[in-house]
Amino acid sequence: MSRVPYALLIGIENQLESIFNTKQELIDLTQYFAKSVGKEVPLTDVVDGTKREILRKNIGCLSDDEIFDFMSQLEKLSYIKYEEYLCEEIDELLSYQDNGSSKSRGSITDLLSCYPQKIKNQWRKACLFFDKGDYRESLDDIRLTIELLVKEITRSEKSLENQKSNLGKFFKVKGINNQIVNLFWKMLDMYMNIQNDEAKHDVPENLGHEEITFLMNQASLIIRFLVDCDSKEF
Repeated sequence: MSRVPYALLIGIENQLESIFNTKQELIDLTQYFAKSVGKEVPLTDVVDGTKREILRKNIGCLSDDEIFDFMSQLEKLSYIKYEEYLCEEIDELLSYQDNGSSKSRGSITDLLSCYPQKIKNQWRKACLFFDKGDYRESLDDIRLTIELLVKEITRSEKSLENQKSNLGKFFKVKGINNQIVNLFWKMLDMYMNIQNDEAKHDVPENLGHEEITFLMNQASLIIRFLVDCDSKEF
């Protein structure tokens, strides 16, 4: 059974049809990717039919994992990454890639389900990049997940580094113990320092799988604590 959600794929194809100006552009794009994975697309020349039909046939020659990889690369293109709704749909499709996601990742996704979709999508991207060994992108997306969540909780658009005052007021309103708050600050500060030092400007060559896993687990604790505090009645 295919892991690619067909309804989502159709929606993405429909949007791509309107973004690309010519059929040849879609043929060139799919042909280039197919060759990179050792395959040949069925349509290499412009034929009758819509752009979406050409896209459907050429994507159809790819395996599930290759479709996921194609969509991940597509999202990075300069003329795609600013198409917010399309990127959200691609992110949702990519979330189906790893059926074996750990319970901890799944639980964070569930916890974030009551917040704007972009926050959950960001966490999913972090997990997908982690699984592919792209640790810089994973760390960047983990940090952005936390920042987006904090912005939502505090109703402030300040950067994560400038949210301490707003979060302090938030914890005070929620009646959180001062020692626990201090521990949270230490965790958050250490996480941001490591992320800034190791991943902000370059690939984190000094960090391996174990260290990145530890940081992802720390991020899970931070996210869970923020969500638990936000849902606390007072």
